[in-house]
Amino acid sequence: MRGRLFDLGSYPAMVVDVDASWVKGEIYAVPADGWEALDALEDVVCALRPDGEYFRVLASALASGGRLRLCHVYVANPEVVRLDRPIESGDWLRHMAWRAG
Repeated sequence: MRGRLFDLGSYPAMVVDVDASWVKGEIYAVPADGWEALDALEDVVCALRPDGEYFRVLASALASGGRLRLCHVYVANPEVVRLDRPIESGDWLRHMAWRAG
């Protein structure tokens, strides 16, 4: 999907931006009863975590084979997360390999 990716140290954060480059990611099937645990793991903003690092939003992503899919996407909470180290390639794994030297 289109957006901007940022290096937070040991993990990335994304901001949706339809005018930006492509961000490479993965699409997973999550059972309905799995979202609560996954949201807690990802530190999603909710009543129990008002200062969470991420929001979970619905957005369209281009899946392999060129098919658009409506997906739940974790995006950065700019009120909490410092978005000052952009990953120009939009690819976290490639960026980590570059960081490792």
